[in-house]
Amino acid sequence: MQIAQIRQRKKMTQAQLAKKIGVRQQFVARLENSYETVPSLRTLQKVADALDRHLYVDFR
Repeated sequence: MQIAQIRQRKKMTQAQLAKKIGVRQQFVARLENSYETVPSLRTLQKVADALDRHLYVDFR
């Protein structure tokens, strides 16, 4: 499931998610739309925590 879908199901705005993870709303927008944004694992973990999800990393 995509970050935007999870966020919307939780009735959270991009601005609210951004505040929870300590970034700007524009960063969340780029993250959700994949506009050349490559977040760190730490940032992805913050997103997962803010959305009450687990982060799984799989190297294949």
